[in-house]
Amino acid sequence: MDLQQSGRRKDVLPEGATSGDIGGKLRRERLALGYSIDDMSVITGLTRQEIDDAERGIGGNPAIFMRLRAATRKF
Repeated sequence: MDLQQSGRRKDVLPEGATSGDIGGKLRRERLALGYSIDDMSVITGLTRQEIDDAERGIGGNPAIFMRLRAATRKF
């Protein structure tokens, strides 16, 4: 079954955006809040490597992007 048919979104990136674009924005937001990667790891439960990869646009796992986005919007 196609994800579109099941009622779930197929992707979470805005049209035309790349995972690198989103990762860079998340990194800027994290730094603007004064948080290190270690801080974000504690807040999100993600590993340092997962956060670093996401901020560099490696992997493109939507669940990781969503967790980081939620964490930067809490504060």
